Amino acid sequence: MRFVFVARWLVLLSSAAELVKGLLSTHPINDGLTKKHCKSKHVHRGTSRFEGDESKKDDDTRFFQELRERAQELSQQTQELTSKWRTGDCRSKLPLVFPDWVRRIDIDYPLVACGSSRETVFLGHLETGEILAESTFSIDDDESNDEARRDEKSVDDLDLMQTMRFLFGNYDGGGTLSIAFQDSLICEGGRKGGVRVWRTNPTSNRLVSQGSIPAMEGLLATCLHIDDNDRLWVGTHKGEVHCYRLDDPFQPLALQTKPYKSWTFGRRMSCVMSLELCVEFSCGVATLAGGSVEFFSTNENEAVGLASLYPPFDSMERRPANIY
Repeated sequence: MRFVFVARWLVLLSSAAELVKGLLSTHPINDGLTKKHCKSKHVHRGTSRFEGDESKKDDDTRFFQELRERAQELSQQTQELTSKWRTGDCRSKLPLVFPDWVRRIDIDYPLVACGSSRETVFLGHLETGEILAESTFSIDDDESNDEARRDEKSVDDLDLMQTMRFLFGNYDGGGTLSIAFQDSLICEGGRKGGVRVWRTNPTSNRLVSQGSIPAMEGLLATCLHIDDNDRLWVGTHKGEVHCYRLDDPFQPLALQTKPYKSWTFGRRMSCVMSLELCVEFSCGVATLAGGSVEFFSTNENEAVGLASLYPPFDSMERRPANIY
């Protein structure tokens, strides 16, 4: 029995050997293992590269998708604005007549603050047509107080003349340079420099003087803006942008000897012509008389300029608008 059992195992082993031999004749073991090994490595590396490419492709897809969505949003806003201009109706049809030429205005509807050619500030109501209040200041009063203001910093005559030319060209009608109005606060920039501050009083037809900003002595405020975060923004004739706090109970504007934040752009005579802020993205844009567009950050923890842009249509050569 033992011999028969051993014989059977020998037969099975020989059969298995023949089968393995047949397989090796068609698929050599070394080449097969090498190819399998290389293929495995290749697949492994290819999968890693593929996954990286897919991840990068997904990021690019999301980025361009966000750009397309933003472009569509801006296009829709442009269409809405165009539609408003074409189909809009004037909300106020009553005449509002001031006793002096209007030089600068700022609206907090239905109220409007106007700076006149004699630097008097008027407060009017656009729906009733009434003049509600006016400032006690006029250019005549300011000239009579020149003796008392000798200790204050003054604007250089050459700087004043050059800035007026930037702002008004050859046709300067005098008066207020800039004005900002929100709630009960009115800020006004005059030709003697500085920023005067006024408050409205519902029980009086006179605006209440709150003094002027000490940090703005000797500087012309070429543009003013009050944002929704209780900040006053000032553009100056020296290419500077100042930010002042309105929410500090211990430091009202009349006591602020330096700005909360400041930016300096361009050269000494590159005055700020306009100023626009974007609260959503914490940034601002200022245009200068030299032709540059300054892009800057308004974050609480930084006050830096981000970029200086020079539009291609700006040039030193000035041509009349009627020449093509």
